[in-house]
Amino acid sequence: MSINAWLALGCIAFLLLSPLILLASPLWGYWLWRQARAGRLAGIANWEEKIRRAAEVSSRHDVRMLSGVPSWICLFAQEVLSHTGCGSLMEVWPNLKLFVHGGMAFAPYRRHLRQLVGGDIRCTDTYSASEGGMLAVQDQRDEPGMLPLCDLGVFFEFVPARELDRGNPARLRLHEVETGVDYAVVLSTDSGIYGYLVGDLVRFESTRPLRLVFAGRVKHTLNAFGEHVSGGELERAIAAASDATGAEVGEYAVATAFPTPERPVGGHVWYVEFRAAPISVSAFASTLDETIRAGNEDYACHRLRDFGMVAPRVHAVPPGTFYAWMRARGRIGGQNKVPRVLTPELEAELRHELPQTAGAR
Repeated sequence: MSINAWLALGCIAFLLLSPLILLASPLWGYWLWRQARAGRLAGIANWEEKIRRAAEVSSRHDVRMLSGVPSWICLFAQEVLSHTGCGSLMEVWPNLKLFVHGGMAFAPYRRHLRQLVGGDIRCTDTYSASEGGMLAVQDQRDEPGMLPLCDLGVFFEFVPARELDRGNPARLRLHEVETGVDYAVVLSTDSGIYGYLVGDLVRFESTRPLRLVFAGRVKHTLNAFGEHVSGGELERAIAAASDATGAEVGEYAVATAFPTPERPVGGHVWYVEFRAAPISVSAFASTLDETIRAGNEDYACHRLRDFGMVAPRVHAVPPGTFYAWMRARGRIGGQNKVPRVLTPELEAELRHELPQTAGAR
């Protein structure tokens, strides 16, 4: 690859990074960022304008790898196709081979990204945290689990998610974890961090070798009724419902419907933005319910005969709703993600973006 191509690739990568990352970047990384700045890309404060300019610049070069949060990379890819008039990224970049992603579950975006790319490229998952750097990397193409990186000055401990509310929860080491359990990640590092709860949940897919998957955020847990539904369970349910009904989900979030005099039993309300509608919204909702029931005894117990919780309801929101909501909140940018679990305040903000004809709960 020519030096100009490497320069373009580096500019696109570094203009989307957090400034904190640049502080720890090698000299060549800082040099690439300076070139992007010289091209007046990295200095653009407006994220939408930055994406447009990045699409214009990158479309003129031989890009072979993309890296970033899946939701924003999909948006960037759409901008590239809009700018070039091409039908797929492979028409723009024939040598595109790799997508390195992280920060959220990839499954809900996999089908859409494949359509945007126009073919099969290798997708590699990563798990990182500002407090400890790169913590795990996917090592097998057909195996979604990631190998923990245990030799980079980070000591791992894991607290079972169900014990987080206890006064003295168990703190397990790597050789003590089990598969199928959601754990909160606790880190100690050689830079001075000790016993820090980073706020992430992971789940081990295997123990020999150790392989984990990102399972959401601690604060993204639904537990208004004692159901203990994690963000990872929400993501698995969305993926299962999409596959079962032929749907393609752009974004989604879940809120709690608390009991009222009119509805004495509460439940969950899903706001889903579909790129491709399911064969039946009710079938989509049923699969969500069945998937979470199958993997969560607390949820299944509360759903038994609708005694503690009613079946989930799905509101299909118009295209662009979540983007408009994030923009209204000032949360447009590569470091921002759509909240999967909505507080009453966030739900009210999201519903404000819906057409006035949207059905009431």
